[in-house]
This record gives sequence, structure tokens and C-alpha cells, in this order.
Amino acid sequence: MNENKPKTESIWRRALLRLSAIVFGLSLLFLIEGVCRVFRWEPPADSSFVDPGFNGSNPLFVLDAAGDRYSIQKSRLKFFVPESFPARKPERTVRVFCLGGSTVQGRPYSKETSFTTWLELSLEAADPSRKWEVINCGGVSYASYRLLPILKEFLRYEPDLFIVCTGQNEFLEERSYRYVRRAPGWLGSLTRSVMKLRLVSALQYGLSPIVERGGHTAGFPSHSPEADALLDYRDGLKAYRRDASLRRVVIDEFAANVNEMVAVSKSAGVPLLLVSPPSNLRDSPPFKSQHRDGFKDEELARWVGLLEEASKQVRGDLQTTVSLLKQAVAMDDQYARTFYDLGKCYEALAMPAFAKVAFNRARDLDVCPLRILEPMEGVLRAISEETATPIIDAHRVLESRSEWRILGGDWLVDHVHPSIRGHQLIAAELVELMARLGWSNRSVGWEIRRDAMFQKHLSSLGELYFLHGQQRLENLRAWTEGRADGPLIQDRLKGSPRHHERP
Repeated sequence: MNENKPKTESIWRRALLRLSAIVFGLSLLFLIEGVCRVFRWEPPADSSFVDPGFNGSNPLFVLDAAGDRYSIQKSRLKFFVPESFPARKPERTVRVFCLGGSTVQGRPYSKETSFTTWLELSLEAADPSRKWEVINCGGVSYASYRLLPILKEFLRYEPDLFIVCTGQNEFLEERSYRYVRRAPGWLGSLTRSVMKLRLVSALQYGLSPIVERGGHTAGFPSHSPEADALLDYRDGLKAYRRDASLRRVVIDEFAANVNEMVAVSKSAGVPLLLVSPPSNLRDSPPFKSQHRDGFKDEELARWVGLLEEASKQVRGDLQTTVSLLKQAVAMDDQYARTFYDLGKCYEALAMPAFAKVAFNRARDLDVCPLRILEPMEGVLRAISEETATPIIDAHRVLESRSEWRILGGDWLVDHVHPSIRGHQLIAAELVELMARLGWSNRSVGWEIRRDAMFQKHLSSLGELYFLHGQQRLENLRAWTEGRADGPLIQDRLKGSPRHHERP
């Protein structure tokens, strides 16, 4: 027994030495992280550092040959509309950059009828003592992770205000999070927390030249250099399947991106205003529904029978239809379309509160989420409250003027894009908020001047502008149905483990 004692002590001594080494290493890392935070170090906003996943990203704006004006690069005009501003900001000029996706751009029309143009005209009418530059930087299919590096770029251009409207495009692209998908939930959460450390940012910044030369961002989430929406491919809807872990990761990253945009703006002393985008709940069915896991064939047969019987009753006894649909929901509470049909029945029965709950549920269960989800709306509200960042809820602005306060086709031309009048209402809300915050003045009679300017502007657009918008709307509807003219989605996703066809 005495002979074993030295061995036991030796084992404990080695274990203690290893533990001490680990503690010392962690202490050193915490010390460096603390120094980074005390001195507020982060990669310079105007540095060449490229956020993980954007290999070789180019700036959105480039200086012309004369050095007088910045314009959007021609190579980026597939996603943005032409926009420019003087290299030297004139005196008494207020420069506002509006960032977001196609809603900001004004689709299915263009920036001429986007809320950004109505905002500029309104500010000119309300406060003519200053020159207002409202610059439209809405990128088609652009999600928050693509807007973040653009916002950092804009710090070079003497911004006075950022307006960020985002949340509709987070699920459009195939994104390489396979290291998170394969990991247990706790490990994925730990990984995302570590990625937020200043020390990790420092390492990324230091290693970025090597990473860029290598053409990849090993170990980090990766994205293509430009937006590559899955729905740009024929049968693009086939790429979408329910993936709860991916959805959590995307929402977490959305929160991190918006938080960083707010932090970068505050650090630079530039105000930022958030816009929570609108969603068509009443007149836009889910784009793809999927049965719950483990739904057996015999259950499916009974479920189909309930739906067929409900369909027969819909023109006669709506109460019976509702009862049958509720039975179907009880069998499968993950199938989005059933909730939408239930919402339409409640609407016909003049039960708006029940209809709204069902419509919201249908949106949030959509396997192809082309509308901002309720948890993401919550993220924007939480960030606004936690960081004292002003926010406009565009959904509520339009919803408040909708029948039964359920937003639909009365103010939106499709699943997310406001009508021209809807854009004007969003602009009016922005003007109101900017005045309350002291960012602009409102002179006497400004609304009369604004309305006259609006009418003159609309008259200048011409019939062709609206015809092109209607054509884009038809193309957009085909796009949301997976009927784009691009190559087959199978070719695009070949080799992706997430999208192998199930037998």
C-alpha cells in the first residue's frame, strides 16, 4: 500500500500541472480579451478586413476618374440600382444611407417609388434649409450578413444617418454552416459565443490576408461573393426542407449582424434607425409546407380525408370546415398551409383575432421563409430597447390601416413589397420620427409642398416605368414559385449533404 502512494502522488502532481497550464492559458486569453475590450479594439471599419465568408468582396461604391463622385460599381448593378453622390459632401448637406434588400430598392418598381425617394422629397419640403441626400442601397436578395460590410464601407463617405431595413432575405442562400449543423446544440452555441470575442476578431483580422490569398475561410461560415438565392434556380423550392437547427443559427446570426451594425454606428458617432419590414399575412399563403417528422402513411391518409371533407364544406358550413381543419392541425401542427386555410375561414367568419393568430403561425411554419419571422421581429425590438436605437415597425404602420388590422394585399403588392402608397406611408413615419428626435425640422405648410412634389415626381415617371414594374411583379411571382429560368437546383446543390434527395 505504501508502494502505491508515490505513484498516486505522481499522478495527482501531473494532473495538477496540466490543470495549472490550462488555467494559465485561459487566464492569458481572458487578459488579452479584457485589454481588447478596455481599449475598445476592433478591426478598423475602413480596413481591408473582409468579414468571414466574403472572399474578395469589392466596395459597393467607386470613385470616378475625375475623383469628383462616388457611384455604385457596374459589376454590382445586377443587385443594386444606379446611385451616386459627391465625393466631397457640400455644406449643409445631410447624407442618409438606406440599407436593405429589395423592399428598400422599391421592387417590383425601383428606387423612384421607394420610401427612400419619398423620404428625400418629404425632408426637402419639411426642412429646405438643408440639402438632403437619401442614398438608396437596397440590394436584391441581400441579407443582414451582406449589409454589415457595406455599412462599414459607408463610414468613409461622411454619413449623417443610417436607415437599416432587413430581415426578409436571411434564408435565401445556401450558407455553409455545416460545422454547426453537425455539432450538438450546446457546442453550436459555444462556437457562436466564441466567434463574438474581440480576440477572435483580432485573429481573423491578422489572418485575413492569408485567408484571402488562399481563397477560402476555413472553419468560418462562408458565403459566395454575391447573393446567390436558391430561388434563382429552376425548382428552387426543392432545396428547402425543415431544419430547426439551421433556423436557430440563422436567427442568431441575424441578431449578431444587426447588433454589430448598431455598435459600429455608435462607435463612429453616426445615428442608426431600424425599420422592421412588413409581411403579407392575409393574402400570401406559405411558399412550402412540410409534414411533421414521423407522420405515418395511415395518419397521412386520415389527414388528407379531413382536408378533402373540409374543402367540400367550405361553401356551405364554415363552422364545420373550421372544426375539420382544427382536427387536421391536431394531427400535424407543423404543416403551414393548414393554418393559412384556417385563417381564411376565420376571416370569412369575421373572427379577426383568431385569423391573425393562424396567419402568423402559417408564416412562421413556412419551410421556405421569404418573410421575416416572428422571432426576428422580436430580435429587432429587443435590440432597439437594449441599445436605445430608434425603430419603425413598417408592418404595424401598414397594418394599422388594414381591414381588421391584418396586413395583406391592400398595402403590399406581393408577399413583402409595399405598394407605392405603402412606401409613402413608411416615409411619412420616418419623417415623423426624425422630427421627434431632432434630426430634422418641419416648417409651416410643409405637407402641402410635399404633396405637390409627390404629384410632380409621379407624373415625371411615365407609363413605361409602371409597365416594367408590372413585368417584374410577374417575374417575382414565378421566382417565389421556384420557376426561375436559371439552371436546375439539383445542379446548383450537387454534393451538398443537406440537400440529398430523400428516397
